[in-house]
Amino acid sequence: MLGVSAFWGHSRGLSVPDLVHEALSLGFGGLELDGIRGEGLQQLRRFIHDGVIKAPSVHDPCSLGPLYGIIEPPQGDWLASRDADRRHRAVECGKRSIELAASLGANAVVIHSGKVKIPSYQHELNELLRSVGRDAPEYQTLMRRGQEERDLAKAPHIENVLRSLEQLGLVARDLGIRLGIETRVGYIEVPDLAEMKLILDQLSYLPLYYWHDAGHAQIMENLGFESHEEFLRTFSDRLIGIHLHDAEYGFDHMAPGMGKIDFDLVARYVPPDAIKVIEPFHAVTYDQMKRAVAYLREHGLE
Repeated sequence: MLGVSAFWGHSRGLSVPDLVHEALSLGFGGLELDGIRGEGLQQLRRFIHDGVIKAPSVHDPCSLGPLYGIIEPPQGDWLASRDADRRHRAVECGKRSIELAASLGANAVVIHSGKVKIPSYQHELNELLRSVGRDAPEYQTLMRRGQEERDLAKAPHIENVLRSLEQLGLVARDLGIRLGIETRVGYIEVPDLAEMKLILDQLSYLPLYYWHDAGHAQIMENLGFESHEEFLRTFSDRLIGIHLHDAEYGFDHMAPGMGKIDFDLVARYVPPDAIKVIEPFHAVTYDQMKRAVAYLREHGLE
């Protein structure tokens, strides 16, 4: 069953009834909750309760309203923070996402694990990627500089994200929810491939799994930091869900089929029972989504 991120409709100003109608008309059986709050969330809860549509996953943060005076905290990116107050807020928000998922009968919560607090050269790398290519000396020099700075600063952030994910994992275990740790799109973000393995191995006693993001992994490959296929090969046995969108250079969240991702390769590694969610940005049109659904099904992703 293919699902779609509720953020696609919400970000285009659709009401929840219109959002649900549009998703069903495109053949989606489920919505990943992301970006909906207040009365809209209550409307969506009624649609799910009445069996009109399912909610296979929830994307943290759950958007239940202000938390510690913050209306919309960053998308989980404080879980690795060295600021104890910020990390505590992110953990509390994650707990609410897990509780929401349990109340809706969802199977998983998607988690952004955080980032290393250093300057990012990703914008400059994207510009160089387009202008001179990845093999150019100036590109390689800047990429190595970014990686070295990350390596020097990452240790306390990895310790903190392990602590945060352990706290969330204990709540998820009690409520019967799985946590999907998502592939990140920025090289300063956590986890990279080695850190993903560390997290899943060290917290293997908790319901923590791998959530693949096709666009994010492709951007990391395009920039030369990781291999898209290596993420899939390494974690396919622990993969519970995937965000499906296309990418080119440093730009992602395009409708599948509009970028350069090899979805035949992706399909080879995705378990049949994995949660599959198309996650497009707001500019993707209804007709582009209709073609994307057909395209993914042709490539064995449904």
